[in-house]
Amino acid sequence: MKRSIMAVCIALLIFAGCKEDSTTPVSAATHPYSGSWKIVFAGTYTGSGTINIGTDGKFSANVLLFAGSTSFTNTITGAVSSSGSMSADIYYSGSKIGNCGGTFSGSGGSGSYQTSQPSSGTWSATKQ
Repeated sequence: MKRSIMAVCIALLIFAGCKEDSTTPVSAATHPYSGSWKIVFAGTYTGSGTINIGTDGKFSANVLLFAGSTSFTNTITGAVSSSGSMSADIYYSGSKIGNCGGTFSGSGGSGSYQTSQPSSGTWSATKQ
């Protein structure tokens, strides 16, 4: 009988020490520039589009650009570092034709592009 009472007491002490953790789970950290951004190009090529920067800082977007009255779609693939530095490659019909770089800060960004066409200019971005 004493053993039964002692076993119950020990079990109560053990289970009393086990309680559910009520803390809120920590979510994965997000990239400071993740989200949707409107990007506008000026210079030899003009046009605009939307890039979506992922939680890892990477993006890939199709952007409609114009050279005079001719329009074409370029794919821009790159990444933004957590400090805001951006580097990307520009593709046309699957071939790399140039690059662009710049800086994001707060809710904006800006930089320049250069292609082998030859063409060059600037870009600016605004967080949507």
